[in-house]
Amino acid sequence: MNGNTERTTSATSSGNPPQPLRSQPIPADRPQIHCPNCGRYIGPVETCPYCGFKIPKKASYKALKYGVLIWGIVGVLLLQQIYGPIPNPEVKIADLGPENNYGRIVIEGMVTRTPTYYDSETKEYGTLYFTVDDGTGEMQVISYDTTTIQLVKAGKIPAFGDHVRVEGTYQYRDYKYSMILDSPLHLTIERPEPYETTVAFIDNALEEAGLTGDRVTVEGYVESWDLYDWALSMWITDYQGHSVNFYVPSAVWKLTGEGSLFGLEVGQHVRVTGALMWYESGRYSRWEIIPATSDDFVILDGGA
Repeated sequence: MNGNTERTTSATSSGNPPQPLRSQPIPADRPQIHCPNCGRYIGPVETCPYCGFKIPKKASYKALKYGVLIWGIVGVLLLQQIYGPIPNPEVKIADLGPENNYGRIVIEGMVTRTPTYYDSETKEYGTLYFTVDDGTGEMQVISYDTTTIQLVKAGKIPAFGDHVRVEGTYQYRDYKYSMILDSPLHLTIERPEPYETTVAFIDNALEEAGLTGDRVTVEGYVESWDLYDWALSMWITDYQGHSVNFYVPSAVWKLTGEGSLFGLEVGQHVRVTGALMWYESGRYSRWEIIPATSDDFVILDGGA
């Protein structure tokens, strides 16, 4: 013991790093607490702090150390195979409250308002808002610039009348709630096939006809139009005294392209497609056709 101590001290005092000495068996009465090289008390460490000797570990210790890790990984994989990923819950809007704040949820319903879009001052695309009604209430869904870019690339721009399934983060703030959409993978859109009808049928239909959300296709002639920052309002006539308003939110041409929307001439023969929406304005109340994309407006031939 003393000899080992003297040799270690002289080696370190000379300025050279300590050299490991010949390995000595660990006595049975002091396992893993004394260095087998220099004999000093070191406790349960893997390297002697005095002589730098690497303490050999028993094979059973290594087996236990790596065995626990391997069985832990195997256990996690087995749980994934048995139970699979846990989906986010589908909820009803009326059941949500402050206690659900920042939770991941899924809602399903109809887009009941025309989407609203605001340009970004610094990025290619800005923020898109659309409203979903699941029959128990309405919720505004928000897509910020990065997600909006992904939606455009994926061709997933929701429109009035669409049936959607949305997964996102629920936010409750100042007695108002909304959902943040963060990926086009979390948005499913079902858009009904349109049926052909006439301008006269829509012009004569009352609100009680219950046509909200019906996708229709009509042919007519461009009578007039007004362009606003937020929308293009176009009147389509059948030249028999009937007319219908084709209302194009700015989100349509900003997110799906302009198409033929801005090559208008009075008298052009056109075909328009969109979902019917009741516009309430006293004696001016009427059904309007709301397109989903710029492709819903087709010029068949030139104007007068």
